[in-house]
Amino acid sequence: MNLPANASGMSFDSHNVTQNGDVKQSDILTSSNSIVTLVDNANTPVTGSGQAGDIANVAQNGDVTQQNTTSSAPNANGSVVTGARNWRIPVDGAGQAGVVGNGSQNGDVWQTDKATGGTGSAVSVVDNAILEGAGAGQAGVVANGVQNGNVKQWERH
Repeated sequence: MNLPANASGMSFDSHNVTQNGDVKQSDILTSSNSIVTLVDNANTPVTGSGQAGDIANVAQNGDVTQQNTTSSAPNANGSVVTGARNWRIPVDGAGQAGVVGNGSQNGDVWQTDKATGGTGSAVSVVDNAILEGAGAGQAGVVANGVQNGNVKQWERH
């Protein structure tokens, strides 16, 4: 699921050239076991502003790669219940502010979740969650050029 959202109240020059990175999502399920997952590979970037100016321009442009693998190999997982696997939620926003979140959150993101065996049954709320935030309530110049490093998350269970 790739669900970008941009919203503005009374603002100008906001949310331009946001969320332009490549998004690659794969879900490889070869298991015949019982698997219940609410969300696999969610990328939900959000930019928003109330009464603001120059907000979230050239933000959230890194490439996103999300992969889930579930194997039916011998000794693989029994029942698996997961709320979300590989969820990324970058947020840029402002209430009453000036220049916020421009050029932020542009690093590449890799999330891999491999459920390849040996755990019996597994229950988890969220595997590999990234929640990035750049914002302000009442401010001037905040969070410009932040969170631009590359992020890698790997989970094997």
